[in-house]
Amino acid sequence: MNELSGTNRQPADEIHDLRQGIGELAQSESGRRQTEDLLHQEYSFRNTIINNVAEGLCVCHETVE
Repeated sequence: MNELSGTNRQPADEIHDLRQGIGELAQSESGRRQTEDLLHQEYSFRNTIINNVAEGLCVCHETVE
């Protein structure tokens, strides 16, 4: 029995699973960072427009009935 995990699994199997889990975490972290970067860019773009508009600003939303 493996003392660290409390199972009868082989260390190579556990290492494989750990590497796979780390890879999944890295991908989700990367996706989260990309989403945060895109949101920050959109926020900055909107603020730049609002802060530099010389005239009034009208925002329209399409309504679907």
